[in-house]
Amino acid sequence: PGTASNSGHLRAAPGGKVVAVRNSYSRYAESFTVTRLTAGGTQDASFGIEGRATPPWVFTRGDVERLGQTARGAAVAPDGKVVVVGFAHLNPDDAFATRQTWGFVLRLRADGSMDPAFGGGDGVVAVPVAAFVGAAIDSAGRVLTTRDGAAYRFRADGAADASFGGGDGVAALPSPAGTFSVTDIALAAGGSGAIVVAGAVSDSSLAVAQLDAAGNADPRFGGGDGIVTGRIG
Repeated sequence: PGTASNSGHLRAAPGGKVVAVRNSYSRYAESFTVTRLTAGGTQDASFGIEGRATPPWVFTRGDVERLGQTARGAAVAPDGKVVVVGFAHLNPDDAFATRQTWGFVLRLRADGSMDPAFGGGDGVVAVPVAAFVGAAIDSAGRVLTTRDGAAYRFRADGAADASFGGGDGVAALPSPAGTFSVTDIALAAGGSGAIVVAGAVSDSSLAVAQLDAAGNADPRFGGGDGIVTGRIG
């Protein structure tokens, strides 16, 4: 069967390098590859195999059949480590059971190998949510990501950050009029630690929410509720 791919995630890396994350789809599986290019545009031989790293399957438990994984965001740390977020599918052995979807956050070392200092020693954190979208890394090495309705922050070792949100590393996003479908997350400029989440609401309007460093809706943004919505053009 044929395979389709796309390169939807490009990030600048230290030394003028570029990191690209490409999803690949076939009839039977979904996967992604992380490629690093040198400042001159050639594949960086010091990363992965000839400039490419293909992370292992997020799920390898014996009670499920792997159905693949898809990247939905990426970030590169100042030390060259690469964070990729997205979702992974699981198909239970029972043909009548509901297929499961988990969000994941994984981290690669600067050489393209999985980072054992993140997660449970395998470089991966998985959470039973539909998908993680967008990624950012703050000055403390903490990883930020989002899904519809919430933002997440993980410590540099991959554990949920108890200083964020409700003590579990999860912060609710301000609710606009309509469904807030998120598309990306970033750190606000200026070093305040504020977090910006962008997306769209159900009437196709742009939505931008801002949280403070603790995960609360930022009253300095919007009309005091931490969110702005509206159409562009």
